[in-house]
Amino acid sequence: MKKIVYILLSLFVTASISSCVTGNDDSVVLKELEDAFKKTPRVTDLLVDGVAPSRDSLSNWVHFSVNPGDVVSITAILNTGDGASSSTYTIYRQYYGQVYAQEGPMPVEPMTEMDFEYGAGSHEFSLNYTVPTEDDDGFLFEPHNIITITFISINDKGGAGFTDLILEYEE
Repeated sequence: MKKIVYILLSLFVTASISSCVTGNDDSVVLKELEDAFKKTPRVTDLLVDGVAPSRDSLSNWVHFSVNPGDVVSITAILNTGDGASSSTYTIYRQYYGQVYAQEGPMPVEPMTEMDFEYGAGSHEFSLNYTVPTEDDDGFLFEPHNIITITFISINDKGGAGFTDLILEYEE
């Protein structure tokens, strides 16, 4: 009896895995996720000094190395998502913590606002950001301190997305 249960269980697992591996397009859940992603407002073609963000061998995002006084060129395409007529992007920076920031969100200098509204389609965004020497309280940055620049987007269809860009001070 145990053998029959193990055989049936292994057949079920094999069938489940093979349908995932073969790229079966009949998956209703997969189609729903793909449709939802198309409707999501998002940042595409993000570049920092002409370099796209990348991941390391453990799939962690690689930080962009910077030094105080560097002028970093950030460019991106902001997409409102399929079927949306507008989206709002909130763009801000935070110092130090990647997960738990030690300072509140602030506009990315030289911008003075954090919220931007865009109409339907894709829109080009560019910014030249001067890497500061000290934080908002006058403390000097040290090696491995980070600045997180965040793009949060919400469109009129209820879609939402976010993208983080991390600048890390070199040694």
